[in-house]
Amino acid sequence: MWSPCEMHGLLILAVFYFPAMVLAAGKGKLHRPFNNSLTAIFVFGDSTVDAGNNNNVMTVLKSNFRPYGIDFPNKKATGRFSNGRLVTDLIGEKISAAYTGLKEYVPAYAQTNLSIEELMTGVSFASGGSGFDVRTSNSLGVITIKKQVENFRELTTKLAKKLGKKKTKSLIEKSVFVVSAGSNDIFIGLYSSMFRTDERVDRFLNKMVEYAKEFLHDLRKAGARNIAVVGLSKIGCAPAVVTVNPGEGGMFERNCNESMSADAMKFNKKFVKAIDEIQSDNFRIFYVDTYKPMVEMVKDPSKFGFENIDKGCCGSGLLEMTMLCNPVSYICPDRSKYIFFDSVHPSEAAYKNIFKALRPTIDEAINFFS
Repeated sequence: MWSPCEMHGLLILAVFYFPAMVLAAGKGKLHRPFNNSLTAIFVFGDSTVDAGNNNNVMTVLKSNFRPYGIDFPNKKATGRFSNGRLVTDLIGEKISAAYTGLKEYVPAYAQTNLSIEELMTGVSFASGGSGFDVRTSNSLGVITIKKQVENFRELTTKLAKKLGKKKTKSLIEKSVFVVSAGSNDIFIGLYSSMFRTDERVDRFLNKMVEYAKEFLHDLRKAGARNIAVVGLSKIGCAPAVVTVNPGEGGMFERNCNESMSADAMKFNKKFVKAIDEIQSDNFRIFYVDTYKPMVEMVKDPSKFGFENIDKGCCGSGLLEMTMLCNPVSYICPDRSKYIFFDSVHPSEAAYKNIFKALRPTIDEAINFFS
């Protein structure tokens, strides 16, 4: 069983808009195109930020085959859960030249041919299907959030051998860490059970927050000092959710599951409070709200150029994702008219629109780091 709710991180990688440093070719020295101190970006979480880490994992949650990547450069299916680029890729293409010279694509850590230069400027450790609760990841056979931190520690060891411990420590402390997780926990841990009461929901969400806090503390112990975390989006509007667990009117009315979205909002409020309690002057946590932008897109899709909001572009659009969205599946001719590419994951067009909505917040964060 998989989660149809990993769309909450639509904008998580928008923070890649932050300035970074790139390695001067053949020099072994870092060059800052602009006056900033950030060095790299490291990403953790689920499928909206997974650039291909699931490719070699024994799980059905894969996307390294067509039609995934149909609109990616060279029409390559890299393991990204979309028809094209993730937000990180869009930022690299659209604005890196103006701000910093960020790498064009943020690669998966599991990619075997990465150079030390690539590792130094950032990679994604994310795994589609992961959550703050390790039981969520284990139930889907994907990389747990704790293992993602272990992989990051492995990376720091590699960097230390090349740069030395002191320089590696400085590089990590001046990096941005991006975290996008939680929706899979809600779907699998909360909505896979028929027994649901307000008291149980509250206990469950409190436990989620504790898992999230533990993860943030783990990142801090690993050297992180600047973390951007994305709250859950309006997860009850994913087409697969509307099919399996629809809102008012049932499956044929295809309304969002407002109860699920309300639980996501409750988590967000609890998480924001927890963030305020654990951050400090030398441990900054930035909260990115993606709930409101998704509400606006669903409420008035034509304003953003969309014609279909309750079905994915792949197949029937009702349930197809990962293995069910495959080379023989029907694909809509105009992906730009769909918020979702498969029944869970956003289209490249959706990533573009939500990035635009959150750009003022991103600019504010940039000013902090500059």
